[in-house]
Amino acid sequence: MRPIDEGMPQERTFLSWRRTILALSIAGFALARLALSESLTLAEFVAAMTMLVIVFIIVISMRLYRGSMTAVGVSTFIVSATTFLLGLIEILLILKS
Repeated sequence: MRPIDEGMPQERTFLSWRRTILALSIAGFALARLALSESLTLAEFVAAMTMLVIVFIIVISMRLYRGSMTAVGVSTFIVSATTFLLGLIEILLILKS
């Protein structure tokens, strides 16, 4: 029987948060690039919101990795809601152009 490594589940969760951050940053900045065709202000707003969400998720993932925060449900909801809103904005911008 293999010994159970207590550190691996936390490491996998931390790495999955990093992949989520990468995917959201690519989607957010692609959306900002798409919004640039509409207006510079809108593009700057989308880029700024993307940066805020990325920083927020980095902070949450670091706290979760260190074990000081157990509210995984709240952070998962924030990531899901952000992804949904980015997709909705992107669809609206595509339909408008």
